[in-house]
Amino acid sequence: MPTQSFTTPGAINWDAPAGVTTVTVYARAGGGGSGGRNNSGICGAGGGGGGAYAQGDLAVVGGNNYTGSVGAAGTAGGTGGTAGGAGGDSFFTGTGGIEIRAKGGNGGAGGLSGTPGLGGTGGQASASTGSVKWSGGAGGAGTAARSGGGGGGAGSTAAGGNASSTGITGGLGGVSGGGQGADGRTSNGAGIVGTIPGGGSGGAFRSSGGSFAGAVGTRGEIILEWVIPSPPGPITNLVATANGIGRIDLSWTAATDALAHIVQRRISTPQVPAGHTGHGFDSPELFSNVTIKWSDP
Repeated sequence: MPTQSFTTPGAINWDAPAGVTTVTVYARAGGGGSGGRNNSGICGAGGGGGGAYAQGDLAVVGGNNYTGSVGAAGTAGGTGGTAGGAGGDSFFTGTGGIEIRAKGGNGGAGGLSGTPGLGGTGGQASASTGSVKWSGGAGGAGTAARSGGGGGGAGSTAAGGNASSTGITGGLGGVSGGGQGADGRTSNGAGIVGTIPGGGSGGAFRSSGGSFAGAVGTRGEIILEWVIPSPPGPITNLVATANGIGRIDLSWTAATDALAHIVQRRISTPQVPAGHTGHGFDSPELFSNVTIKWSDP
């Protein structure tokens, strides 16, 4: 089946091919950014949460345009000990405004003057929409000895892993496609970026002089998949019937009525008896038992 991937954060557009009635959406949200550290005290900032996953089918009409958005990476916490930003939601909207949406992971809190930052929660399945939903993993909290790791991005068959119980090791990406959360750190330095798609970032840490920014999270993605309609089935039961002087009726039946999209079918010149005028049939509708007629000029 054909697919189209969207990986650049921001608005997306997709034109449904002719005849397509359903599109399957696979959405992964952006991961949260990690907290930064100001230039006072010894402690670590919190890691960002991983992005959620959502999947489902949407009704569409061939030829129409549909829109959505790829979730952006959460912003990095600043050197003043500020929190990281939440990752953006990834969503796609079908006919009637019905959407599939994966929720972005939350940012980790900053470490401020010796007070460690808490980890960001992962994007929640409960805040997402679709027939299949998984939550992103939670980021780890910082302590006086380290910063927190990032939560793993959700996969298509499992939730993203939380940062380890000690907080420093990033959470595993969910099975089938989730991004890994970044580790925290035990030495001076800025936060560490997780793995695309949807992995949360690890927090900044300060053990001596200086101030350090957190890290940005990671972007999400959207993949669309659809089925190309089958071509019209063969024409059967062709019947030619004399119908009065100078007139012949032709009729036939499409083998598969539901797929008999006959846009234009005309009797070619050799099929039209000499001295008679052919009458074409031109219709985009579904049909069977169509009659084409010609008569004397």
